[in-house]
Amino acid sequence: MACQQRLRTLLAHAMRGAVKDEVGAWSGILRRTLASSAASASASASSAAAEAMAASRNVVGGRSMAETIIRPPTFLPVGVKKYKPTTPGFRHRVITSRIGLWQGKPYDPLVRGKKRIDGRNNSGRICVWGRGGGHKRKRRVVDFKRKAHWGVDGRIVRFEYDPNRSAHIALVRYDTEGVDDPTSREWLLSPLPGQSQVAYILAAHGLEEGQVVQQGPDASLDVGNAMPLRCIPMGTTIHNIELVPGRGAAMARSAGTSATLLRTSKDDYVMIRLTSGEVRLIHENSMATIGTVSNGQHKQVNHGKAGARRWLGWRPQTRGVAMNPVDHPHGGGEGKTSGGRPSVSPWGKPSKGGLTRKRRGNIANPFIVKGRPRGKKHQFKTRVP
Repeated sequence: MACQQRLRTLLAHAMRGAVKDEVGAWSGILRRTLASSAASASASASSAAAEAMAASRNVVGGRSMAETIIRPPTFLPVGVKKYKPTTPGFRHRVITSRIGLWQGKPYDPLVRGKKRIDGRNNSGRICVWGRGGGHKRKRRVVDFKRKAHWGVDGRIVRFEYDPNRSAHIALVRYDTEGVDDPTSREWLLSPLPGQSQVAYILAAHGLEEGQVVQQGPDASLDVGNAMPLRCIPMGTTIHNIELVPGRGAAMARSAGTSATLLRTSKDDYVMIRLTSGEVRLIHENSMATIGTVSNGQHKQVNHGKAGARRWLGWRPQTRGVAMNPVDHPHGGGEGKTSGGRPSVSPWGKPSKGGLTRKRRGNIANPFIVKGRPRGKKHQFKTRVP
């Protein structure tokens, strides 16, 4: 039927940020069409018509037909959501799609209190300008080491939004021993066990609810599985990478980021290429996860108004050229001026393209084989290990 085909198209667009109202409208049209076709069906098709009518009366599977059709997908959302220009703030607002994410509260045993971001150090002095306010947040304890359940299979229970990072997180259950059917939705929705059997991990793009995740040298090369770098073949896309074995992941943790394994183990080190173009050496015992970090459309987010930035804890920043000379190197002057010198920080350091890492000879870090692409003036010297 045409409306069925249109509904499939809308569901596909809903994953990329379509409006739910239109999906609901088309599902209503489909229900009415099925009801009318059931009423006018012949005697030979009476059983099929009765089943369709029963589905519309919340009989089939204990759920209504609308719930069966419009139920959020069990995999991570892809795409963005754009708003109708009903207000100036909505006109250009774009956020990532959250269809399929958990709508309830996070798992309480893995939640900790979090101090509000205000740009102050331990002595109370402001060391980062433009921070303060914003919505209250709670910290989710994310397992970046993936060693607490070494060699034990886990199941993805659900995907959640984390206000403290750009990527989504996944809740994993590891109490699969003795369960007849770990893939059943009844088991996934059953009461969660203790904290030792549940963990949050970074959600990789392509994971689904009920999917198995493994950690250890014997894990398969499937998306979401974690293992030492020495066990990963060349050319594999990885993320959540440890810089120091056992210290937890430090690289490729933001939304949509990944790295590529260029060379397998040699002299206890492997070679990887980051999304920035930098090529560096990592110890072979460091852990990494297969795949790409979820929520890759995060870079397309447009807050639409200044207030949305305030919700996230960002305050307005005053330009240096609008200050007095005592407050900023760009300050002062008669009328509107451009600062009269190349852009610098309030402390006189170059703010556009200046190096901040301490250089040791011609190589800033002995583990960097090739620096990320920059201008010729600041290009790192390539080193052959």
